[in-house]
Amino acid sequence: MHSQAANGKPETVIRTRRLGRLSWGLALAAALTVALDVFALSGPGLPPPAAYLFSLALFAPLLLTYAERAASGRSRTAGGLWGLLPNRAAVWRRFLGGWLLLLGYGALAALLGRSLGQALAFLVGPGFALPLDLPWLGLAPLLLALAVVLTGAAPIGSWRAKLVYGGLLGLLLVVGRQGPLLTGATVAAAPWGASLWAAVALLAAGLGSAGLLLGYRRRMPPLRRRWPAALLTPIVIGGLLGALAAASGLSPTGWAETALALLHLLLGLIALIGVLHAGLRLLTALAERRLLPGGRARPWLLAIGSALPPALILLALPGLTAALAALAFLWFTVLLNAPDLRAASGRMRPPSAFHLPFHPLFPGLAAAIGLLLPLALPLSALLGGAVWLLTGLLLFALYARRRADLRGQEEAALRPGEPARFATGGAVVAAVTDPYSAPALIETGARLARARRARLIILQVLALSAQLPQKVRRFQAQEQLATVQGYLERVRLPPDLPAAILVRTAEEEAAGIIEAAREEGADLLLLAWAERSRREVMDRLWEQIAPEEQPAAEAEAAEALPPLLDAVVRAAPCAVAILHGRLPERAERVRVLTAGEADDAAWDLARSLAAQGGRVEAGPRPAPDDDLLVLRSAPSGLLEQEFFDGATLAVARRRPSLLLRPAEAAYRLWLRREWAALTDLFAALTETEREQVAAQMRQAARPSVNFFVLITLAATIATFGLLQNSVAVIIGAMLVAPLMSPIASLAMGIVQGDGDLMRVAGEAIAKGVALAIGVGVVITLISPDPFGLDQIVSRTRPILLDLGVALASGAAAGYALSRKEVSAALPGVSISVALVPPLCVVGYGLAKANLVIAGGAFLLFSTNVIAIILAAALVFLLLGFRPLPAQEEYFRRGLLVSLASLFLIAIPLGVLLNISLSQQKQAALQQRVGALLEEALPPDQAQAAAVHLAAVEGGYRVEATFYDFTGFLDEEAVARLQARLSAELGAAVTLRAVILDARRAGGP
Repeated sequence: MHSQAANGKPETVIRTRRLGRLSWGLALAAALTVALDVFALSGPGLPPPAAYLFSLALFAPLLLTYAERAASGRSRTAGGLWGLLPNRAAVWRRFLGGWLLLLGYGALAALLGRSLGQALAFLVGPGFALPLDLPWLGLAPLLLALAVVLTGAAPIGSWRAKLVYGGLLGLLLVVGRQGPLLTGATVAAAPWGASLWAAVALLAAGLGSAGLLLGYRRRMPPLRRRWPAALLTPIVIGGLLGALAAASGLSPTGWAETALALLHLLLGLIALIGVLHAGLRLLTALAERRLLPGGRARPWLLAIGSALPPALILLALPGLTAALAALAFLWFTVLLNAPDLRAASGRMRPPSAFHLPFHPLFPGLAAAIGLLLPLALPLSALLGGAVWLLTGLLLFALYARRRADLRGQEEAALRPGEPARFATGGAVVAAVTDPYSAPALIETGARLARARRARLIILQVLALSAQLPQKVRRFQAQEQLATVQGYLERVRLPPDLPAAILVRTAEEEAAGIIEAAREEGADLLLLAWAERSRREVMDRLWEQIAPEEQPAAEAEAAEALPPLLDAVVRAAPCAVAILHGRLPERAERVRVLTAGEADDAAWDLARSLAAQGGRVEAGPRPAPDDDLLVLRSAPSGLLEQEFFDGATLAVARRRPSLLLRPAEAAYRLWLRREWAALTDLFAALTETEREQVAAQMRQAARPSVNFFVLITLAATIATFGLLQNSVAVIIGAMLVAPLMSPIASLAMGIVQGDGDLMRVAGEAIAKGVALAIGVGVVITLISPDPFGLDQIVSRTRPILLDLGVALASGAAAGYALSRKEVSAALPGVSISVALVPPLCVVGYGLAKANLVIAGGAFLLFSTNVIAIILAAALVFLLLGFRPLPAQEEYFRRGLLVSLASLFLIAIPLGVLLNISLSQQKQAALQQRVGALLEEALPPDQAQAAAVHLAAVEGGYRVEATFYDFTGFLDEEAVARLQARLSAELGAAVTLRAVILDARRAGGP
């Protein structure tokens, strides 16, 4: 396919493959607006329906200005709303826009986390006497959503979009039947929360839905003229649904209350994942434009930024958090639209598929709304926003103003026919790693640097020991400098290309290359992959490898990059391109082959190398007449072993090609580096050892006669031990029980993404559980009453400490099963974590028709199983086990299910821990009150017989029964006792006394 430009020359046609749908993006944005609806309608008073209808009219101009900029096609695809700022915008404007949006996304994440924590408290509170105002519960969904984002999962997908639309339908049904809106289940809003303007300001935080949809647009088909409808739809859904719910005006009761809480939990968690994803993308975009610190400082910046939502959850009221989010998005709208007010109609407006009429009416309305609406917010929100803005200005003055990357502005300012001007910040670093490919590498680097209007740095790293004298190292560096200058004599560089030679010494060549790229602020790091050099290395290695192992070693080397290139690809702070072969003088046809989603970086690289008038195309396979191939790495996660698989490398060997690993977010590089350091501590198993362990796990997962016999015997011993209240007998049952093997096999199945292994291991666990419970029921029915209940009761109230024990035991089990030399520790692991005894307690509870005992014991068993699976899976990952590429989806699902299960099981454990601590505190306080009363009463005149302490609003209530032997206790004496208790406890105490006249009899 060709298209003609105005000058008659053919233009490059790019065909991209889209991986998402508009309906998915709308589902993500609607989840946010509806979750905010539930928050607005859950306060002490329902906002009036007019608040929602007024919001629709108020926010329409803002969203339409967003749509006009998005339809122009000239905004950046990264950064969501931040991408709407033009490339020509002043550096301070782009920085403050991103800084305000960071506050908006952080406050939205905190608001969603807090509301989800309140929904959890509502769901589990009645069963555990849990207070509804527990801010720390909001941290649990926040951490779960962050874990999902860090796994590399997309912000929305097919099944999550279906869940959103199903949740919206369920919400309509509940509201239509006058269902609840979590009244009484959330923290009381601030006093301003019930007014119309406060509700409108709260719903202004829903402007963040536009950021989620704009951040997802790279995955969607081009919308062009459909952008207004797309951006308005989520706000309209949220506004109409909120108006309908507010118009019902009835208090919720019954099943619908729980149903709405569950729907809120579902939609809010999906929205929270989207908000965190948008925030991390924005941080990455700001760092790439050098508006925020990068390099080694970037992980610390990410950590500080990630601490904003938890801080708001713990320290700020939900109303204040919502006001901060609204303030950030409204002020960003002012920053976005204010410059358009100076433009006459039609001037300074980029070509767009959608134009608003009466310019600049709509930008003016949007700016006015963004300035005036914050006046309805509380003063504390305005002060908080001002502090955030001043902090940003300080950071801009100290860092961003001097380090911002101005390359985008310079490129946008170039006119046809003007000579290209090189940016001072960008650089292409061509790292020479072998003499055979050096000329081709430098030529390619020069072409890329000229196309990118960047400077070329020819890098040579010498791997020298730090123990060598400085004079020796300098001498060798000078010799290498002469060698690189010899390479340049064989290459013709453009005369106007800024170029430099850098020779650097380092203890390791890969580390030196990475550090040099970071020091020079490289945008692209270019390396060469020479087959001749690889063969020479392999020839040297043959001397160290046994003859029978050489074929396997050669096959493994053919399916992987050389170690040096692989190390650089994994840790480089910028995009990395690997050259194979020598590029043709004119690349008339360049093909982009992507292992994952289409990426702008691959297209930019291909267009940089294509001849003028040439074509850049995409396809699943190379064509015979392709002059150059550009192969993008698969989207990499934390656990991927290879960026380029064997099939990709085989294609690259057949003709001139470039392997591209695009620039990665700083947090992903940091996580991969820390994960690699942690893996090194565990000393990963060899491939042979991993195969042996996996085979052993598959065999252990299948239940045999021995398995069922041992389960029966272990359950019998444990049940008798519980009935006898004997710790020694119960420990013996733990040693006999074989349940650890299928549980560890299930963890291995999750790590390897082996669905069959997970199914077989799960069936074995289920059968063992049923058999153990059945044995406990039968023995309890035929046995006399127990001699004591201590061992039974101790297994019915697990707390978070039990979860910690199970996690440590699971990690020990995974490690001991993988390494034969420490397998002797397995009996100790079996003792440390109880598996069969809790099941026998379940059987005891069922036999005695006591569901409290049965439920508590089963909670303990579930805690142990989930923690063992997750901890053992983590250890297996650290030891080098990985899923095959075709099974990564099973691995991801299994890991997410395990994390979600751990999160869910931690909620009741935390509640029980809170209850246990409260009971201990209550008992200690009651004991102290009894001691104070004994001290205050003369023993020969009066005595406190029974004391009961209860916490009430504003203090405590003490109910006590006294024996009065001499008439000592009267109203005045009781008042003195009450005053003394209040002084000692530091709180108001109400003493209710029952005084019994008594006399002593008998001996002394």
